[in-house]
Amino acid sequence: MAVLFKTHAAFSGTDSSRESINIASELEKPGVRMVAVELYASWCEECVQAGSIWKGLQKKYGPEGLRVFMVFVEGGKRCSESPGWTPEKILCDDDGSIVERFRVGSRLPITFLYSWDGRVAASTQDVKMVEKTINDYFKNIHYNLLVDRVRTERKCDESPRNDLIRDVVIREFKNQSKFNSITSSGVKIVSDEITPGACEDRLPVDGLLRIRLGGDCGSHSEISTILEKDGCFIASSRQSYNPGVKDGPDSPEAAAAKAVREVVGEIVRERFGPAYEKTMKREGAFYTDRLRSAFQFQSIPAGAEVMVDRKVVCKETPCSGFVPGGKHFVTMKLDKYLRKMDLVEIRNEQKISWSLEPDFGWIEVSSRPAGFDVELDGKYVGETPIAKMPVSVGRHEVHVWRECYPDQKESVIVERGREYYANFDPKPLKGRIEVKAVDERGREIPADVYIDENLIGKAPGEFDVSVCAKQIEVKDATRIFRDTIAVKDCGTLKISALLEDNCLQSPTGRGGPMCVIPAGEFWMGCNRMEDEDCRDNEKPYHKLMISGFMMDKFEVTAGEYRKCMEDGVCSQPAAIENCNYDDTSAVNHPINCVDWKQADAYCSWAGKRLPTEAEWEKAARGVKGGKYPWGNTESSDCDRAVMDYFGCGCGTGGTLPVGSKPGGISPFRVMDMAGNVWEWTSDWYDENYYKDTPVIDPRGPINGLFKVVRGGGWNSTNKKNALRTSFRNFYYLEDRFSDDLGFRCARSK
Repeated sequence: MAVLFKTHAAFSGTDSSRESINIASELEKPGVRMVAVELYASWCEECVQAGSIWKGLQKKYGPEGLRVFMVFVEGGKRCSESPGWTPEKILCDDDGSIVERFRVGSRLPITFLYSWDGRVAASTQDVKMVEKTINDYFKNIHYNLLVDRVRTERKCDESPRNDLIRDVVIREFKNQSKFNSITSSGVKIVSDEITPGACEDRLPVDGLLRIRLGGDCGSHSEISTILEKDGCFIASSRQSYNPGVKDGPDSPEAAAAKAVREVVGEIVRERFGPAYEKTMKREGAFYTDRLRSAFQFQSIPAGAEVMVDRKVVCKETPCSGFVPGGKHFVTMKLDKYLRKMDLVEIRNEQKISWSLEPDFGWIEVSSRPAGFDVELDGKYVGETPIAKMPVSVGRHEVHVWRECYPDQKESVIVERGREYYANFDPKPLKGRIEVKAVDERGREIPADVYIDENLIGKAPGEFDVSVCAKQIEVKDATRIFRDTIAVKDCGTLKISALLEDNCLQSPTGRGGPMCVIPAGEFWMGCNRMEDEDCRDNEKPYHKLMISGFMMDKFEVTAGEYRKCMEDGVCSQPAAIENCNYDDTSAVNHPINCVDWKQADAYCSWAGKRLPTEAEWEKAARGVKGGKYPWGNTESSDCDRAVMDYFGCGCGTGGTLPVGSKPGGISPFRVMDMAGNVWEWTSDWYDENYYKDTPVIDPRGPINGLFKVVRGGGWNSTNKKNALRTSFRNFYYLEDRFSDDLGFRCARSK
């Protein structure tokens, strides 16, 4: 955690009655490589616990140049108490002036670390971070120095003296213990030119620095000492000496030693000077110029490799770590994305987040209808619709195909970062059929012709139809012919349709007529392409295979239910207002006010059963899956359903006789599948059942709290969407007090 930090010289107070410390002076001392200042209080539990860590650090790195100073923020007698270890010096902040200068308040413990070149290595409350920074500094931060030969400004034979001066300079730098290695030969010189003010970093780490020695031979000589890195000026000193003096302050040795001290001091003072203080204030209180700065890298998308100055610092983002503070070339690279590079100034606890530009584009493939197989560049990639598929930059070939449709191909050129849409609207291959309708005596009669539940005209006649057509229906008001067909794109298929009534008297002799629902596939759920009112529990739109069965043509009437009661099998419905059981004028109205067990008992008595939810929906909407039993045409009046229109029950306030709305007949000729009463099914209710339903004869969840009801009632409106064939509702099993709730029965073939 960074702290409010105003001056490096916080300990160089002017009050002579109180002991003080000057950080810059401490850093200039020979043998000192790092200074730590710990603000401490006896009431701070973490301060006390940190004592063992400080003791270990001082023992380990004290001989290598670590100096630790402790400030007792309590002052007074507390300063005489032992912290459990022995710092270099203990200072008492009797009047709170040190805390005020650092502006740390009561946030303890807190530590400030300074490297010998004047940088703030850390300012944190986390003692573990302090320990890591100190370990990292002494193990990984290296300054390497090359001391060059002395170069004189005039030709003169001063070789012995010059060698002596270089030896003294090397010795003095070693005495300073600031540099990890010092050499005088065997290193290639990168540049002989020196450019003042060109250094991005005043003292770069992990590189080779160079001391250039210059001299002037004569009665009064000078030695110039210049510290540089690859021609970039860092610090210098120029000292006079008397070549005739061997010892004393005017000797060459004294001048060389003084020059070394001035070079080191200039490095430190550059950090602590007025210009540096001004920079700190301008950049704000959270100052974090660390030798090894903490960083956090993030990328969008994640997973990018990060390099700092061509060295990998993490394999994939998001990541964190430490690098030398200052300006660095940062690179992020991720497969299929453009490499991103930038010069970044990294400071402590800095977060760097980049969005990477994709080195690819996207293709979306759609078709009308959906479900076409798709190949991209000869490789199968799925069925339409395919949303936002990433592809490489360049030309691609899209191929879609489906049985009964001509193949479709399109060539697209994808550019970086752009989306392309391949939309196909193929027309099915056509074949020809000739249809005539006949009655049971073989007489030709007029009838409507349907292909896959779509009206295409009247028989007799010839029609062009898709070779994908699967089913033909020929029907008039009371009779129907239904069969599968196989249309070819050559020749004419001739069909003679014998019309018969598909809704016959109940084979058990109990209850009303039943309609045959043939085995085969159908689409269940809400089709969002044709129905904008889809609810979450109606999704996804999915294809099922249902075995053949029979469904009551009408809802079970009050009169039919009474017969079951008279046989002693069925119990009496609820006796509340609008219940049809005891209303002699409602004998042909649907029975209502019955719970699930009563409905199930009646169907068993009649030799039937309650339909599954899937069977109910197939009987209501047919194979193709219309929005309503009569198709996709909206209905807001009472032409097709007993509903709430100008009052409930089409203005009657209740139910109407079954079969009152022939305009609402379903494709399988089942009546009242929308309106009049809600109808019990055998399935338990689960709002997510469609997401993982069996594809053959699903029978609902194995248990639950509610049973599914379908179809809407006399008090339903289109505004509530309850009349839609995909609408799902549910009731408790014991609910017998709903005057809009009834049932019909089914039977397996």
